Amino acid sequence: MTFGEGLAARPPGQDAPEGSALPSQRYHDTDLTVPLADGDTYLGDIAVTVRAGNQIAMSSQRLLDLLTGILEPAALARVLPLLAGRASIGLDNLGSVDIGIRYDPQKIELVLDIPAAMKQVRTIQLTSSVPALGSYQQPATFSGFLTVRGAINYVERGADKGLGSPILFLDGATRIQNLVLESQAVLQPGMSGPGVQRLGSRIVYDDIEHLVRWTAGDVRIVPRGFQSAPDIAGISLFRSYSTLQPQMITRPTGQQSFRLERASTVEIRVNDQLVRRVRLQPGNYNLRDFPYTQGIDNARILVRDDSGATETLKFNLFSDQSQLAVGLSEFGLFAGVKAPLGRAGPIYSSEPAFSGFYRRGLTDRLTLGANIQADRETQMAGIESILSMPFGSLGANLAVSQVQNRGMGYAALLTFHSLLERQNATADVLDVSAEIWSDDFAPAGSLFSRNPSSYRLGASYSHAFTDWLYAGADLHYSKGRESSPDSAVYRASIGWRPLPRMNFTANAGYLGSTRNGRPGFILQATFTLQLGANSSAMAAYDSALHSERLSYQMQHGNGAGSYNLSGALERTQGNLSISGSSNYITSAGELGLDHLTTFGTRADSMSESRSSLRFSSSIAFADGAVSVGRPISDSFAIVDRWANVGNVRVKLDSSPFGYTAGTTLFGTATQPDLISYNPRTVTIDAPQADADVDLGAGAFRVLPPYRSGYRLRVGSDYPVTAIGRMLNEDGAPLSLVAGLAFELTLPLREPLPVFTNRDGRFGLTGIKSGRWRIEFQTAPVVTYIIEVPPGATGMFRMGDLTPVNTDAVR
Repeated sequence: MTFGEGLAARPPGQDAPEGSALPSQRYHDTDLTVPLADGDTYLGDIAVTVRAGNQIAMSSQRLLDLLTGILEPAALARVLPLLAGRASIGLDNLGSVDIGIRYDPQKIELVLDIPAAMKQVRTIQLTSSVPALGSYQQPATFSGFLTVRGAINYVERGADKGLGSPILFLDGATRIQNLVLESQAVLQPGMSGPGVQRLGSRIVYDDIEHLVRWTAGDVRIVPRGFQSAPDIAGISLFRSYSTLQPQMITRPTGQQSFRLERASTVEIRVNDQLVRRVRLQPGNYNLRDFPYTQGIDNARILVRDDSGATETLKFNLFSDQSQLAVGLSEFGLFAGVKAPLGRAGPIYSSEPAFSGFYRRGLTDRLTLGANIQADRETQMAGIESILSMPFGSLGANLAVSQVQNRGMGYAALLTFHSLLERQNATADVLDVSAEIWSDDFAPAGSLFSRNPSSYRLGASYSHAFTDWLYAGADLHYSKGRESSPDSAVYRASIGWRPLPRMNFTANAGYLGSTRNGRPGFILQATFTLQLGANSSAMAAYDSALHSERLSYQMQHGNGAGSYNLSGALERTQGNLSISGSSNYITSAGELGLDHLTTFGTRADSMSESRSSLRFSSSIAFADGAVSVGRPISDSFAIVDRWANVGNVRVKLDSSPFGYTAGTTLFGTATQPDLISYNPRTVTIDAPQADADVDLGAGAFRVLPPYRSGYRLRVGSDYPVTAIGRMLNEDGAPLSLVAGLAFELTLPLREPLPVFTNRDGRFGLTGIKSGRWRIEFQTAPVVTYIIEVPPGATGMFRMGDLTPVNTDAVR
């Protein structure tokens, strides 16, 4: 078949411009639409006219639209005069501006040939700035949880001898649609005074579209710079990318450019790790969203063209984690009244309080911010900046305060950080800081105490020679004010791993005058030995504390059913102590037991002996399902069973090392550790279920909002597979036809496809008890009715079926 053969013809018109040949069109012009590509890249479809003599004309306006997206401005300006005012143009008419157009007969498309220098700079995005795309389970409309953590102490010898009163910490939240009500409290039954202390309650709403968290109630201030975090009650709005969109890369992403003269395969590696392999056409490119860690990263771009020729490009950038990419901003505004915590809960006052900050990435190397904080007694304002340079990042914080009856004060902090990673696991880390406080400086809500130091200086450096040897040094000096002494620390450290299961670290140095100890030389050493895959022993010595310590710990399994044990023998100046700890994790909670015995200077002179029993659990609900499980701190999922699964035990996130949780008291299991706005896949398994039981998808993808709950169901509400044979009215098999199955009790449900083989046999999966109508698209339509008895699951044999009267079942 020739190009355009069989297509509708039109009457001949105006002659086309000169162009390249196409397959012969003998009798008349033909209009058709073909793809236009830039190399291997599809740009769009374009209308063409095939004329006698194998000539082609293209729509000038459509060609201009497609070229606008790929030509850089100067090249586009050269093309415009050739296309302006013309309805069509031939394949050769852009040759004067070095743009070729040719016909590819194998692909039946037109292909552009454009020099790389004429193309726009295009962007390669290496990592996603938003959570991974795909379908996720919807969170419950109405959900909530209450986590209880408690402890009870028994003192055999020492102060408060006997069995103590239990102490319970409660943390709960309820989510309705997009609103969260949360609260925390401490219960101390049997204690003098109030038995309940409410720590705070608030309503939280996350506006994800605009990335703002709104809070009303007992507000938690997020401080910046020299700000404090006093307790207030009121309202707040807050933006933090790490909180509300943790998958987004908000640090400077590095705009590095390169040009390809020929189509090539490009490999992009960061720190010798392959992050992307892509096929690129000739052109100019920028790299965005490097998965940089903090520090100077080694980025290599390996280019290999079709001839096999290779070229390697290298880039280095320093990026600090606290920076923001250009154009991004974070902020927090917190306003209300002071609400200091009292014995029964917050004590609400009439004293106003305010705190706020704003940060913005001005360039990829510079982030600036400002903050302010005020109450009746104290007002404070500050500025901050972070400057990224090729060899490190420089941070600065400056603040001034005005305190009632005290005057003005100031504080400043300068920091420098550099991390240089090299090949073969070697690295250098340098940190330098200088801090100065005036005597009268104080943030809002602070007590009127004098600042004991007028300035502090610090520097630390470490170098990793290999992955088994590193060394470092640090120096710190603090200048005391008035009666406060100066303080100095000079220390060198070394870490050595002579064998894969053996590690040794040591610190040696000198302590100058300190407020909490005597000056002198110090030595700290730790030796760790891995005894097996799940156990280790450690010996430590600290001359400053005059202590020696021997300890042992072991871990058995992970998740539900796992436990760990540890014990230690420690000698300090004038004391000898023996301690032990054990923890056991179940699907319904966690248990722990600690014990400490302390002796005096003689082993037979016991001075203290106490034991502590710790426990924690949670109860949660989500859209009608209830579950008891391990402690919940953020979001959770309740997994329950459809009837077809029965009462077999369901396990979550099973692995060779254990599983997170299994079904418990209510026939449900709790996945307790989902994190807001972080995607997660919850896998399920039921090892004891029969082989023909439909467990459903086997995994659920979730992207939980703040303190949300999910109800995930294992199995299927449509657990039946019906098999049988369709016969026509004459008793012969209904062979090789397709139809649809409709649930008569739920007419709005999508119909299911069904097919018959040559013998008329069929299999219909995904149905349940009740009546179903099956229609086959024959002429005329043939209708069957099947009835699945109550309680049926798995395979259900129908036998031979015959058609029914159509009108009787509609």
